[in-house]
Amino acid sequence: SSWNIRGCNTFLKLAEIEEFFLSSHSDVLGVFETRFRKNNVSKLITKFANYGILNNINHGSNCIICVI
Repeated sequence: SSWNIRGCNTFLKLAEIEEFFLSSHSDVLGVFETRFRKNNVSKLITKFANYGILNNINHGSNCIICVI
């Protein structure tokens, strides 16, 4: 699954990503957000620590892609 999400820097949207991933039974989820703040990427990484997550956070000030 992939999701070009908006507003990913809010707590509710991070919870929505988790709910979508678990309910969709996807093996892989790509999350695309042009203004994903580093501290929120850290929260997403913590939420999905058991699944594994890749991101491009070290290649700029904002994360654009996260793969769970």
